[in-house]
Amino acid sequence: MYWLWVALSTIVFLILLPLGETLWWWRCWSRQAQVGNPQKSGWKTAVVHLSGVSDFTAGGLIPEQTAFWESLRQEIPHDLLVAEAFPYEPLTGKYFHRFDLWRRIGRSAPPLWVMSLRNFWQALVASWWERKFGNAAAQVLVNRIGFPNEQAQPTLVLIGGSAGAALGLAVLRAIPNFMRCRCILVTYGGVFGNSPALNSHIIVYHLLGRKDWWGRAATVLFPGRWLPGSRFQQALAQQRVRLVQTGEHEHFGSKGYLSLEQIPGKPLSYARQTLILIKNLGFWESCTCDKDTHAGAGQLPSTTSNPLGRN
Repeated sequence: MYWLWVALSTIVFLILLPLGETLWWWRCWSRQAQVGNPQKSGWKTAVVHLSGVSDFTAGGLIPEQTAFWESLRQEIPHDLLVAEAFPYEPLTGKYFHRFDLWRRIGRSAPPLWVMSLRNFWQALVASWWERKFGNAAAQVLVNRIGFPNEQAQPTLVLIGGSAGAALGLAVLRAIPNFMRCRCILVTYGGVFGNSPALNSHIIVYHLLGRKDWWGRAATVLFPGRWLPGSRFQQALAQQRVRLVQTGEHEHFGSKGYLSLEQIPGKPLSYARQTLILIKNLGFWESCTCDKDTHAGAGQLPSTTSNPLGRN
């Protein structure tokens, strides 16, 4: 009985530890949000990467994300593009470093199961405390991109996967407190709940692979999504949430949405297929921007080649 208690206590501790890390990370970046001084940058179409939680202290994109965003930058209209790891500044990683248990015990990065649980907890935290979480995250975003040219009917597009979808809904729910713009969320394998934001001004394009069991698990984590008359069901009926089937994608790994592996029987990668679906979404046709302007490209390399090719 003693060893059973020890085993159960250990399991509970390992599940709750990433929750503590996620809450501490939230405190770190929300504190930074309070010291920003956003300026009017005059953008007309801003496209922003929303990362899920992975390695809090890394501060950069993984190679698959970098390749995807460099290709996307070349193929969509925009005059401001931010392809960086949320919260878009390095100080959060420095603050969090003091709490980084995994590096303190000698690991170069957290285990995959820890990063997966961080994503899980961020989706729940962003949904449970959506207003407070979203206000702070929206301030972080506005500090980074500045204010648009509101006379040009600007469009703000957030693109992300996994827990980035819950983060995106929380952010866009709060954006009207800061600026007037059209708000669009594009998620690939996004995990999000029956958010009040779904009853608002936001349009959601939800890309989902047939083998993405994590993405489909959102209906279990947030059962309100499939209840008749729920916000999610109403948004589906009114086409404010639009489901896009992507094929054989899995949530992550060699068949993930940003994987550079080639799809069996097709002359393109999983990432290229995701990119094609995103760039063919109809809303891009009504986006206005200043031509040949790629301000705010963040950590993307300066290159004219397309890492994912063209189709």
